[in-house]
Amino acid sequence: MSLKQIKSHDPIYSILVRISLLLFILFTGWLIWEHFINRPQEIKYYLSANTAFKDKHYDTSLEQYLKAYEYNNEDVYIIEGIARSYMQLDDFKNAEKYFNRAIKLDPEFAPSYANLGVFYDRQKDYDNAIKFYEKALSLDQELYIGMHWIDRLL
Repeated sequence: MSLKQIKSHDPIYSILVRISLLLFILFTGWLIWEHFINRPQEIKYYLSANTAFKDKHYDTSLEQYLKAYEYNNEDVYIIEGIARSYMQLDDFKNAEKYFNRAIKLDPEFAPSYANLGVFYDRQKDYDNAIKFYEKALSLDQELYIGMHWIDRLL
């Protein structure tokens, strides 16, 4: 008897195949639901803001970050995104305000210090820039490497 004949006559094999297919379909459906349909509004705004920022549409990124902020004003990533957008738009007063808010909210979040260093660097305040770069590196020694290429791709 060949393997094909055994598989076609074995009821347990047939049941296991059907269960596997059913579980695959259920998992795929759940994944689509959670990732695309049932996503919280703040996440949709945040991801839209990140995309706009990467595409150098800073007005749009700021608008989307601020919408996300309305849903969650305690998210350091959203606040830091607002600060970076303001900085790119040369609104230095608001940029500094939001960078400081992010640092106050999470004093261990190294990207806020690094970006505040960039902020001071652009203001030609090199002493403060170095101070914040050093603080960022003291919190996260791998920060100087930057984002991994897979993170950038995703």
